[in-house]
Amino acid sequence: MPPQELPAVGRDIADQYVRGMQLPDSRAYVRRRPYRAWGTSHLIAHVKRVAEAVRRRYPKVHKVAIGDISSKEGGYLPPHHSHQSGRDIDIGFYFKKKPAGYPTAFIVGTEKNMDLAANWLMLERFCSTTRQRGGVEKIFLVHELQKVFYDHAKKRKVSQRTLDQMFQYPRGRGADHGCIRHEPGHDDHIHVRFKCPPGDGKCSGADR
Repeated sequence: MPPQELPAVGRDIADQYVRGMQLPDSRAYVRRRPYRAWGTSHLIAHVKRVAEAVRRRYPKVHKVAIGDISSKEGGYLPPHHSHQSGRDIDIGFYFKKKPAGYPTAFIVGTEKNMDLAANWLMLERFCSTTRQRGGVEKIFLVHELQKVFYDHAKKRKVSQRTLDQMFQYPRGRGADHGCIRHEPGHDDHIHVRFKCPPGDGKCSGADR
């Protein structure tokens, strides 16, 4: 069934919810709450592309858990302060072995239980869009897990330039640097924040 189009609604505390649609079902991910899986069309496109790219590279990996995006109408979505305008999405981790309770619940990631290669590809693909109109603005992930992925990438000979562009680590938790930033509570999932939709002059985000 094709994704349903969502008409624009009024502005919330951050920006305007425009050109929205429901994230469709996929073999690459599981929507934990489909009724909270409404987002801007550019978020939907990026998320599908990244999840499907991971599945193609690692065909044996389990489906990743997709958490909240926004409600169909936009606006306040408890218990979040964000997730009001279709530009925020919570995504779980890929694990070496799918844990009990996942993907119904997010599971805390560790160096031992996560599939580092699959998660690295997800992070790298999202961060690669930061210079695109409508690409990723920031990803929130606790500093401790930033170190895990930073060290993993170093071992894989990823360039220092790429690491500097992607990670706040090894700078302090409050450093204004990198695509991936520390935020408490983000040890069992990442929170991906997208820029404003291309062509939306009323959006108050960094990229119009």
